[in-house]
Amino acid sequence: MSDNHLLRGLNGLEGERCAALHNYIVELGWTQRGFALSTLDKRTWWECYGGDAALANVSDRLDASIIFFLKATWHGYSIKPVTGPRLFHRYLACLCSPEQLWQNANCADDQDDSNQQRFVTLYLANWALGADHPLELVSD
Repeated sequence: MSDNHLLRGLNGLEGERCAALHNYIVELGWTQRGFALSTLDKRTWWECYGGDAALANVSDRLDASIIFFLKATWHGYSIKPVTGPRLFHRYLACLCSPEQLWQNANCADDQDDSNQQRFVTLYLANWALGADHPLELVSD
């Protein structure tokens, strides 16, 4: 961590910085695969799943920092790709759908449900890696 890029000590996710990093990785991956940047679908996760009205029940359960992240993070490029699946990273397939946000591998079925709600799954693991890397990226 350099003096120019210190952690801010915020409570919660640094949504702005995390979204910028996510979008930068997507942009690099897109151009490195030989695609023109003008063809990149930059719709955000929030837009892809219907916006504020459609996600009201989801936003009531999320921290403001995660909402900011989802409103700024590009997701359109991974929705119904024309030339096959677009993985975000070797280990992470893509951002979760709204239905998957509270389904994560860190919680056992018999665990207290109130405890499970604090864990939010942001990215799904790359399914092609199988049992070697079963965990996804989870925020607490």
